Amino acid sequence: MKQEDTSLKYEVITLREKVRQLEETLDTFRSHKVDTVVPLQNKPSIISTPRGSDPTYRQDSAKKTGIFLILSRNGMILYADSPFTDMIQLPLNRVLGNPLLNYIPPRYRLEIEEGLRTIVKEVCRADVTIRQGSLSIPVHISMHALSTDDDTKIAVIITDQSIYEGENRLNTQLLNAIGDAVIATDPDDEILFWNEAANCLYGWIPEEVVGRNIADVFAPELSNIDGVAISGSIDRGEIWSGECLVHHRDGHQFPVHTTKSPLIGDDEELIAMISISHDISDQKNTEDILRRSKVDLQRAQKLLDAVTKATDVLIAIQDVNLQYIFFNQTYKENIRQLTGKELSIGMNMIDLFAEDPSEQRMAVDEWRKVLQGKSVDQVIKFDYEGEDSRFYHVIHTPIRDSMGTIVAAGEVSYDVTKQLQIEETLRETKEYLNKLIASANAPIIVWDPNFKITFFNRAFEYLTEWNAKDVIGKKIDLLLPDEYSSEAMNLIRKTQSGEIWESVEIPILHKKGAIRTLLWNSAAIYAADGKTLVSTIAQGQDITDRKKIEADYRKRAIDFEKLNTTLIQEIQQRELSDIRLKKAFSLLNATLESTADGICVIDLQNRITSYNQNYVFMWNIPRDLIESRDSIEVMNYLLPQLKNPENYIADRNNILSNSLSESFDMIEFKDGKVFERYSKPQMIESTVVGRVWSFRDITERKRVEERLLSSLQEKNVLLREVNHRVKNNLQLISSLLDMTRMRSDKESTINILTDMMLKVKTMAQIHTQLYESKEFGCINITDQFKDQVIALSDIFANKNQEIRCEIDPSEVMLPVDKALPCALVVNEILSNAYKHAFKGRKIGMIKISVVQENGRIRITVLDDGVGLPPHLDIIHSKSLGLKLIRTLVEHQLRGTISLKSRDGTEVTIEFPVTIVGM
Repeated sequence: MKQEDTSLKYEVITLREKVRQLEETLDTFRSHKVDTVVPLQNKPSIISTPRGSDPTYRQDSAKKTGIFLILSRNGMILYADSPFTDMIQLPLNRVLGNPLLNYIPPRYRLEIEEGLRTIVKEVCRADVTIRQGSLSIPVHISMHALSTDDDTKIAVIITDQSIYEGENRLNTQLLNAIGDAVIATDPDDEILFWNEAANCLYGWIPEEVVGRNIADVFAPELSNIDGVAISGSIDRGEIWSGECLVHHRDGHQFPVHTTKSPLIGDDEELIAMISISHDISDQKNTEDILRRSKVDLQRAQKLLDAVTKATDVLIAIQDVNLQYIFFNQTYKENIRQLTGKELSIGMNMIDLFAEDPSEQRMAVDEWRKVLQGKSVDQVIKFDYEGEDSRFYHVIHTPIRDSMGTIVAAGEVSYDVTKQLQIEETLRETKEYLNKLIASANAPIIVWDPNFKITFFNRAFEYLTEWNAKDVIGKKIDLLLPDEYSSEAMNLIRKTQSGEIWESVEIPILHKKGAIRTLLWNSAAIYAADGKTLVSTIAQGQDITDRKKIEADYRKRAIDFEKLNTTLIQEIQQRELSDIRLKKAFSLLNATLESTADGICVIDLQNRITSYNQNYVFMWNIPRDLIESRDSIEVMNYLLPQLKNPENYIADRNNILSNSLSESFDMIEFKDGKVFERYSKPQMIESTVVGRVWSFRDITERKRVEERLLSSLQEKNVLLREVNHRVKNNLQLISSLLDMTRMRSDKESTINILTDMMLKVKTMAQIHTQLYESKEFGCINITDQFKDQVIALSDIFANKNQEIRCEIDPSEVMLPVDKALPCALVVNEILSNAYKHAFKGRKIGMIKISVVQENGRIRITVLDDGVGLPPHLDIIHSKSLGLKLIRTLVEHQLRGTISLKSRDGTEVTIEFPVTIVGM
């Protein structure tokens, strides 16, 4: 069907379909073998039962006969009349697009499915049941194929099987159920049956017309051609269909469309004539109106086609049966891409998507919602084979007639792929800008037309110590000091009129009360109309410190004027300095060349900026290579000379990774040479601009050091041996004294030998520590005291006494020249304590502490014994022990000694020392 004159042709299609429905109903009526409606011998039996007199006629609408459906080739319902929807108790919009099998119990479906597969031109019939809620109604189904092509439709007639309970009741119900006027006449044109629709159409009731000649009732006006055609059709037993004028009971004429069908008996004689008619006055009027407006309609249609053809918007309209009644070229091309089919007017959506059940189900559900009165507004993704996916903004809208009844559904879709991409880009840009502003170093604030804060970035939080959540939504004067609030708000109000700030000073109040001065820039943000103010954004720069500096600068302006003269003099002096600098630079070059080290300076781009000739000579670098100034190439030339080039590269990379580091190490060559390498950053003020590498050939020095180290080791061995021999000799002397002491009987002799033995043993202990120590110049004096205590305890031990000695665990190292007299002094003090301090006592305590601070040593020996004799003068005492202590402390240790006698005896000696304790 062509797209132009769509409405007129669609109406014609509807009328023809209705006629065909009635014809199919009549065929079904014949096929049930009711002996062609009414046997002549039983005329009174059907005309004597007017509508309403039979009690079975007033049963539920599901009992009516002549229900009509149209199915697609795969059994989907494309059209259904109201008796069917009444029967299954569902609205029409929930029936269209669903399979007929949905309303048939499973045990009957196989028979229907077989009929759908095999139907061509023959009629397929079956006795099944139809679901009605929880009930099942027995019906008879007849299915007729309307064509044999791939897009065939199937007409279905459903009749209630209960009509076979009585012929007369069946005839009455069937003929009264037809919406058009049905009249049965005998071969003499006497009226046998007159249904309710005929009563409404012609104004006569059955009792007034049955038995009368039809010409006397409404006298249809037929042309000669129509009369001949009717006679010929009746003689051949065929159906005649056409238009004619009839008379109403009130006398007015009107056109009707009539279908006359002869009923032939078994003897092939005419039994009766069935006429089915309906008023086509409205149709005729409509056709006249449509014909008169055809030119306007064609012009409007062409204009609509032109407008919609040039647009990228998809436009389509479907009727309540899901059939297309309009679409533009863009929509048609889109459907071709999606389905591969050519869309045409009248095509049903169910058939259009028959090969894609999921798409079919989705599309049908979507359009049904619209036909139920819902509007759909959504974005849908379309996937095209071999192309990128596209997004469409789809709008489905129900279309209503003047009475508000939904008669169709419209679709308008437009490609929003680029729009979505732009929106995504804008969203990312907005997110980026929000993060950029939020993390900006400058304080940024936004307020609305009511001066309420809507944005407060992190820099502002840092500046004021206010959290954004505490100030957003509050008036901006919260941030203004009271004394400046009025003036500042006057400036802020001016931004409402679009005034832009450029370097406006406004003070800001810190949360803790401090005031900061900010230099502000602002801009107004308008709505899309360019006039409505949405908000104001302002960016500040903290100039508080700068203001203070400016004040200081103003104070110093006079001084600067005075210094100006001095500056001129300094410039003159600098010119002289430049001359000196050139001389110094010349001297530096001379110094660089005269040094024995090889020196190379490399900048941050690995370019050699300076070097001396010793560097070239030491590494034997070719002239063209060093003049290229490429440090990487030079290094690659040097690496084969080294014993461990990998270590050289690793060390170099570690040094370069820390630009401020200094390093010193040694490099070994394959030929035995050894270089010292020293690296230091080259800096201009505090900026690193490169690195200076210095190399010194220490091959000969290393050899000398190795010889000196060997000699030192020999001397250490010799010194260790000397200490060992001295220790052995002293121990031998100590042993001889001990043996002599043991053989003596005189106590005075024993005491003298004991004192001598202890002194010799003390000296032997010191040499023992020197022998065992890695450092031959000093010993741990605390360890020495421990050894002395053990020796004294062994000699002066008494079974009846328990004398404990506690020694400070701190380590103090003393040189030999201090350690020996110090040990002898402590030996004398401890000997006196063991011999005299605890007479007549069973328990005693001796404490020894050693403290080193400020380059001096303080040794304290404390006991809890009987104490010193009264009036003891250590300076003038003639005691040998005290004289020895005094001599050792004053002359050899260069220190002092003090004695205290209170609850025991406390002896303290203090002397300087040059070795710090370890």
